[in-house]
Amino acid sequence: MDDVLEQRTARLRSEGLLIPGHGPLLRLADGAPKSAANLLGKLWTTGRVARLCPGVYIGLERWAAMAPWDRYTAACAAYALTHPAARFTGVTAAHLHGLPLAETPREIWLRSRVPGHRAKRAMTASPFSDAARGRNRQKLWALPVVRWTWNGVEAPVEEKPRRWRGRLALAAIGWTAWPAAPLAPATVEAQLKDGTPLGAVTVDPLPTLQLLLGSTLPFREAVVALDGLHRRLPGPSQTWAENHVHRLRSRAATQRFTRAWSFSDARAESAGESLARALIHELGFVAPQLQRRFFAPDGREIARTDFWWEDVRVAGEFDGIGKYDVDLHADPRDRRNSINREKQRDVELRRVCRDVTHWTWADLKDPRRLEAELLRVGVPRRQA
Repeated sequence: MDDVLEQRTARLRSEGLLIPGHGPLLRLADGAPKSAANLLGKLWTTGRVARLCPGVYIGLERWAAMAPWDRYTAACAAYALTHPAARFTGVTAAHLHGLPLAETPREIWLRSRVPGHRAKRAMTASPFSDAARGRNRQKLWALPVVRWTWNGVEAPVEEKPRRWRGRLALAAIGWTAWPAAPLAPATVEAQLKDGTPLGAVTVDPLPTLQLLLGSTLPFREAVVALDGLHRRLPGPSQTWAENHVHRLRSRAATQRFTRAWSFSDARAESAGESLARALIHELGFVAPQLQRRFFAPDGREIARTDFWWEDVRVAGEFDGIGKYDVDLHADPRDRRNSINREKQRDVELRRVCRDVTHWTWADLKDPRRLEAELLRVGVPRRQA
């Protein structure tokens, strides 16, 4: 932690010169004296803070230590601070809603107000000073690029109520209903993974996002997000899909959405599991059972595996870093115990399975590695 930065910003906070409620983001309140702006400017010049947007800063050490998804969230929240009317869309809105994604986006997507409008620009011209580059030997993690896009696909609200006289008049010329209005944008709290709030942001509502993600993303990426939506809201999301699919503007978009949504499954419990499941399908392997439970002869549950192929008696597991993460197990004894429990689980599981295969994010980023591992343990291909 940068003690100098903490001391100087603490004074600004105590005097009410910083906008509260935005976690580590630093922005001066309206009417702050020029001396306060000069202080933030000096902190930037000396390499104590990074500039995310004009007038919005964050401690440089905090920025460098953040996980990629937290840096992305902070960048979105900083942009919303300086552009209150901005409406986030696509994968950016999905991220802010807390839906899982195959990878952290590298661009911030905004919904354009004008049909056909597309543009991009940097969040700020100078995020890091020369002193910051000199002081910090780590990669400073360039800011995402801001992009605008226009997509007319929006989930509608229910049809407006109609008066009897109006209905007769419309029926006389062949109309039977008022056109449905687009669903209003949603407001969500942008927050870091540890729950730190960064402020409210405006995003596409989930029914609209369901259509956009399913019809515009590559199949494997769409499945990751739609699995998360299916898991969070199984009933409503199915209703939205049935009621809104006709809003898509082309047969190709409808086919992409239908394929991804029909493949989505609420039983997938993480982005890694969803991505692996989609890749297994794309690589042509037989679909596995999800979340299969295994029991010892004495009735004790041994494990619940991510994937299970009954015909060849092979279990598959996606291994994230969480089980062995040093930050989760700061005490070496806790870390050893966690590893030992995992090893014992694997030993017992192999007693009731023919084989157990594990893969990580590195295998999912290079599907050829996943394919080779599945072939090694004998997972069969689908028959044509």
